[in-house]
Amino acid sequence: MTDNHFISIRYFMKKYPVLIIIPHGGYSIPYELIEVTDITDFDLYIQGDTCANELFAFDKFVAAKLDSQISRLFVDMDRNKKKVGEKIPDGIIKTATLNGKSIFIKDTYPDNIAINNIIRRYYRPFHDAIEKLIKTGDIKFILECHTMMSVGPRFASDAGDPRPIVMLENNIEKDGDIINSCDDLATISLLDNIKKQFSDEKHTVTEPVVLAKYPSQGHLMNSFLNRDIPYIRLSLSKSLFLNDEYFSYEYLRVDEIRMKQLKEKLWRALDKFFKKLFG
Repeated sequence: MTDNHFISIRYFMKKYPVLIIIPHGGYSIPYELIEVTDITDFDLYIQGDTCANELFAFDKFVAAKLDSQISRLFVDMDRNKKKVGEKIPDGIIKTATLNGKSIFIKDTYPDNIAINNIIRRYYRPFHDAIEKLIKTGDIKFILECHTMMSVGPRFASDAGDPRPIVMLENNIEKDGDIINSCDDLATISLLDNIKKQFSDEKHTVTEPVVLAKYPSQGHLMNSFLNRDIPYIRLSLSKSLFLNDEYFSYEYLRVDEIRMKQLKEKLWRALDKFFKKLFG
């Protein structure tokens, strides 16, 4: 186990040779930026991939898991390192929340020296860790995990549109060509497993469990796609737990029984998929 307080890397060598990546599950502000932001605890909780670090913590069953404790508002691990600066609102260091609230006090957005230090301290170790894990040869499948808003936020390709409760992505676009990150038949097999597990969930007005229509724009998938290692991006809707029935706005807490229920549904679908994949 390795932990530098900002990212955590856990090696298990357990049931399946799988790497789970959770890039947006953190709620912390880098200490270098605490004095220059007005962001509230509620903002931090809602704007990240809420509960992702907990929902996808299948530590007992996979080879390795990598997550971040830092909020995606301040260090977005799923953005290209060249996309950063005050004129790039949805880059590594955001200028505003997904609903337009300014993140930094006026005229305090980090300068180039501070940006480089933040990338060196938080962003680069996360990406270096993925590279090292892949190079071990122990990883035979990568699952990148997110929780997502129920309606596409600004900057998203589906801005303003209702989202499913689960979405899988299994291809990218490179030089005009569509490249599969995981075989379509295998991906559909996982999709079917998830449909069965979530058949009783009604927290969307659109098709509940889908395969993405368009190539993934995610930087991690585009960076670490290795044709010898299948890679799927899985996104679970926050509508399943951030609602009046399961979420306390006062305490910023989701009902523990609901969390356990969702985690078990996810793992039953994944376990069946991995059994078929690895034999």
